[in-house]
Amino acid sequence: MSGRRSRTRHALNAAADSRSRSVAPYALSAAADDRRRSLARAAALRSLASTLPPGFDPSLLPSCTWPPSQSTRDSSVRILLQKLVGPSLYCQHYGAVPEPEARRAAAAIEAESFAAASEYASGATLASHKERFAVYQMYLKGSCVRLLGFFKSRAAALGGMLEPGNSSAPALLLAASASEE
Repeated sequence: MSGRRSRTRHALNAAADSRSRSVAPYALSAAADDRRRSLARAAALRSLASTLPPGFDPSLLPSCTWPPSQSTRDSSVRILLQKLVGPSLYCQHYGAVPEPEARRAAAAIEAESFAAASEYASGATLASHKERFAVYQMYLKGSCVRLLGFFKSRAAALGGMLEPGNSSAPALLLAASASEE
């Protein structure tokens, strides 16, 4: 009887193996790799948490809240400058801005956005992180709105929008002078 029992167990194990093989073997190893990675990340976070001082407050870490640091404001100006002169959707649609003009415009756009957000923040109580972050978002949104307004007003002053695929500002002048003749 023991021989018959072992054959039955063997048959059951073989059937279980064939059912589990309906998933590709590499998928099982990929899932196991993902599980191992997530466990390793969790262990790394636990070890990091154990090295922090006992009275550590994560809310004291620098973050994107109001008011932004000078380096954050400088980064905003650099990003605006890249959007004004570099390959961007704005430049494709409205034409690239020459760098000297773009530098002045980027600084002015950031300063206007900062002034508007500062004015709003001066009248508000910014007790929570959420409220400070909302003012910071308003600052960023104001920069984007002013950037788009700059491109639109510049395109209108130069005589209209560019043809798709043409990203040179002088083409606007040529189109405007051709339409006047």
